[in-house]
Amino acid sequence: MTKTFLSLLLLSATLFSADKGQWLLGLDIGSNGTNITQNDSSVSDDKRTTAYGAKIGFQEETARVFLGYNHVDEIKGSDFTLSSDNVYVQLDGFSSDFTIIGGIDARVFLGGHIGLFIPTLVNTAGTDVGKNSFMGGAQGGLIFLMPADMEFELAYRHMWTTQENDISINAGNAYAALNIKF
Repeated sequence: MTKTFLSLLLLSATLFSADKGQWLLGLDIGSNGTNITQNDSSVSDDKRTTAYGAKIGFQEETARVFLGYNHVDEIKGSDFTLSSDNVYVQLDGFSSDFTIIGGIDARVFLGGHIGLFIPTLVNTAGTDVGKNSFMGGAQGGLIFLMPADMEFELAYRHMWTTQENDISINAGNAYAALNIKF
């Protein structure tokens, strides 16, 4: 499975020109809201917890692609306890730069991601019923361009996945990130 994600990252990176872009390294932290449903009934009442992650990738003027990792701390629902790790490939497109209050340059981004959802999903009997599965999602936000090849990002990322036993997980993550281009 790891080879699949690395292959996707390398394939995506070939769409970019090395002489026009920069490598990107980023860290993020945010608030994650998760809703777990089983047989079309909610069993978690949209619980909130902390999420944090890291990314490495490549970006040009109008797009970026990266390999990301995200960890979501434990949430407790009425029937399940869930924590998760996600490894994904993300592709984003950028708007043109624009100036906001105080002369700061910014840009809007929108994109999609696919990857691997690695849950610890424990039911009330204490049995881990989670299985690694594919996940997909979308994200968007605002990037503030800072001096010294740094960026500050405020964004929202949403993810969907399905587990065995008709369990579905729907999660959203509002986050802040600091990215360094090199």
